[in-house]
Amino acid sequence: VDLDQDGITDIYVGEKLKMTDWHWFDWYNRPGVVYSEGSSGCCAGDPGKDQAQNKEEIQYKVMSGDTTNLTDAEKGRYFHANPSLDQLDPNFNPHFDNVEDLKLTEFFQEDPDGLDCVMEMTCGPFDLAVQDSVPFSFCIIYGQNIEDLLANAEFAQVMYNAKYQGFTSPTIPTVESEVGDEYVKLYWDQAADSSQDVVTGYYDFEGYKIYKSIDEGVSWGDDGDKIFDNTGIQVGWRPLIQFDLSYEDDYYHCVKNPQIGKCDEIALSSGQSDTFRGMDVSGNDPLAPWFEVGSNTGMPNEISSDVCGMYFDSAMNDSLSRCGEDCTKDFNLDGTNECYYYYVDTNVLNGIEYTYSVVSYDTGLPDSTQVSANPDSWARPNGYQYIESSRGSTPLDSNFETVIPGAQNTGNDCNSVRVIPNPYFGRSTLNETIYNRRISFMDLPEKYTLSIYTVSGELVWSQDETHQDAGDGIAFWDLRSVNNQEVSPGLYIYTLDAESGSGSARTTECSHIGKFAIVR
Repeated sequence: VDLDQDGITDIYVGEKLKMTDWHWFDWYNRPGVVYSEGSSGCCAGDPGKDQAQNKEEIQYKVMSGDTTNLTDAEKGRYFHANPSLDQLDPNFNPHFDNVEDLKLTEFFQEDPDGLDCVMEMTCGPFDLAVQDSVPFSFCIIYGQNIEDLLANAEFAQVMYNAKYQGFTSPTIPTVESEVGDEYVKLYWDQAADSSQDVVTGYYDFEGYKIYKSIDEGVSWGDDGDKIFDNTGIQVGWRPLIQFDLSYEDDYYHCVKNPQIGKCDEIALSSGQSDTFRGMDVSGNDPLAPWFEVGSNTGMPNEISSDVCGMYFDSAMNDSLSRCGEDCTKDFNLDGTNECYYYYVDTNVLNGIEYTYSVVSYDTGLPDSTQVSANPDSWARPNGYQYIESSRGSTPLDSNFETVIPGAQNTGNDCNSVRVIPNPYFGRSTLNETIYNRRISFMDLPEKYTLSIYTVSGELVWSQDETHQDAGDGIAFWDLRSVNNQEVSPGLYIYTLDAESGSGSARTTECSHIGKFAIVR
């Protein structure tokens, strides 16, 4: 292909075509118009408006740089010569319009609103058989200056080679939970610890954050937990707690292997040895100072009395496992136990629904001129801010967990039952939305029948432990009657029968009668 028509082949067979044509034209003169339009007389192809019959022919000629069989007016609309040449000069290059000509065009002076410019960038020709299809990609790239533009173009090519992926966060943790009397215990796997960024190839894991919500993840705290950037836009939430690698683990963490210590003993495919980060990752992210990347806390198990997780032996310059038999779980249900981290939240109330999300995050990408943690000089010279994995939004997400703490009534003690809240005021602030209103019954026995009546003895609602809304020692009532009608305010009576056995042999062990009020 001869792109500039100088008689010399620019692209040979087998080479990438890249961009073969670039043209601009006024939208009011687009292919398909019958005459030059204006803001008061458009638009061709609209109901009742004529459209040029050669619309597709002209469109293809613009794409391919073909000026044959076009009128002088059509050539002037879609093909623009060098400013030193007349626009109708037959010697101008029909494949590439001139930027200077675009700047000097009379359209900028004639229309007070400026030129409504259409730009077409095309690539071809390609040989395709009938019914063949070919995927194609294009990227619009901007830059503050030519150096920034070239750097962005280079990174766009990197993203394309990485299957359209940019810098990636570490693996999303898989979370499980355990609840009890006024506590929630979260477990999560350690897969994120050995995550590799798909673009840089670096093992840049740094830590975990735990978020807590009382509205099913709609928000992750109150107004004081919101994080704003330097323009006043909310960009995140403050976590309930955060764990990151200790100073030693940060400093001696290998760059291209998920190992801490003895990096120089690892041979890379390039024939060179791996290197360690040699840096302290803590404090605020220099590129997004409203976020904190950690304070060298160490992983959660390292600062607990448990013997799970990892610890760093500075004498051996090595990281040693402390994952014993009591510190493993089968997260993937494949019969293999993996080491886990855990965190216990005791700032909870029985009967209240809490939502947790455990996310992983990386170190970000430091300035390539400062530390050995960026040996391939990625993101030169200013680096990239840290990346955090998604918090998730539904229980289908592996790191999104909704739980209700409470004590399990292991015996048949009917007198332990509690109603929360009591009284119920209009719209309780406990886990409620306009779509979800409920009262909780706590400390129920293993088998039971729970019924609610009006003060006149009319049955309002009833369920047993097999109901879909029943949990371990917990039952929920959505404030609707057996007829699916919203109940009125007033005093209500409930009865609880603790039972044993099953089927026709099921018997009542004890009973309890209580009351609660609904106030609108």
